[in-house]
Amino acid sequence: MGNTINESTPPLKNLHNQQLKRKNMYMTGKVLSHILLIAVSLFCLMPFYFMITYATRSPIDIAQGMAFFPGSEFLNNLERLTTIVDVLGGLKNSLIAAIPATFLSAYFGGITAYGFAKYNFKGKNYLFAVVFLSLIIPQQIGFVGFLKVCTFLNLKDTLWPLIIPYIANSLFVFFVKYYIENTIPDSLMDSARIDGCSELKIYHFIVLPAIIPAIATMSMFTFFSVWNSYLIPTTILESQSLYTVPIMTALSKGIYGNDFGAMYATLAVFTLPVILVYILCSRFLTNGVSLSFGLIKD
Repeated sequence: MGNTINESTPPLKNLHNQQLKRKNMYMTGKVLSHILLIAVSLFCLMPFYFMITYATRSPIDIAQGMAFFPGSEFLNNLERLTTIVDVLGGLKNSLIAAIPATFLSAYFGGITAYGFAKYNFKGKNYLFAVVFLSLIIPQQIGFVGFLKVCTFLNLKDTLWPLIIPYIANSLFVFFVKYYIENTIPDSLMDSARIDGCSELKIYHFIVLPAIIPAIATMSMFTFFSVWNSYLIPTTILESQSLYTVPIMTALSKGIYGNDFGAMYATLAVFTLPVILVYILCSRFLTNGVSLSFGLIKD
C-alpha cells in the first residue's frame, strides 16, 4: 500500500508543476498583452496630445522645437484665430451638412440593407454587385460628372451637395446587410407578419431597434466623412459664409505667414465635435463590428 502511494506521488507532483507553469505562462502573456495595448494606445493618443499642447503655445515657442508640456497661450491663439476665420460659422456649416447627411444615410442605408438581406427579387445579386463595385471605384473618377449634375440642378454654392449623396451610402449598405443577416432571424419577421404587421412596421419597430449597434457604428463613420470632406466643399462652395471646417482649417494659417499657434488652436477646436461623437457612439463600435461579421452569433 505504501509503495503504491509513493509511486503515484511523482505524477501528481508533475501535474501540479505543469498547471503552475501554464498559469504562470498565461499570467505573463496577459501582462505582456496589456503592456503592448497600453503602449499602442499611448502611441495613438500622442498626435492628440501634441495638438493640444501646441494649441496652448505661441508661434515662437512652436518654432523653437518640440514641446512636451502645455503652455498658456491658448486664449491668445484663439483670439488671433477669430480674426482670421469665422470659427463659429465653420462649425455651424459643418454641423448643418454632417447631421442631416448622417441621419439620411442611417435611414436609407439601413432600409436598403434590410431589403438586400431579407428579400429575394429579380436582379438582387446584380444590384448588390453594383453596390460592391461602387466601394472599389474611387470617388474622384466620377467627380467631373458630379460637378456637372450639381451645376445642372443649380446646387453649386449650397450645402446640399454635401448632404444628398449620402442617401446612397454603399459602405453603409454593405456593412449593415451582413449585420442583419447574422443577427435577425427570418422567424422573427414571419411571426410579425402573422401578427398583422406591414413590411414597413416590421422594419421600423422590430428590425431597426435590433440593428442600432450597426447603425450607430456606420453613422459615426459617416459623420466623420462629411466633417472631414475637403474636395467637394472646395469645388462647390464659393461664398465664404458657407465654408466648412476643413476649408477654415486651411485658411487658419494666415495670408502673409504661417501662424502655427492659430492653426493648432483651429485643429483643437474643430476636433472637439468629432471626439464627442466618438464618445457617444463608441459603446456600439465593438458590438457593431464583431456581430456584423458573424463573430458573435445567436
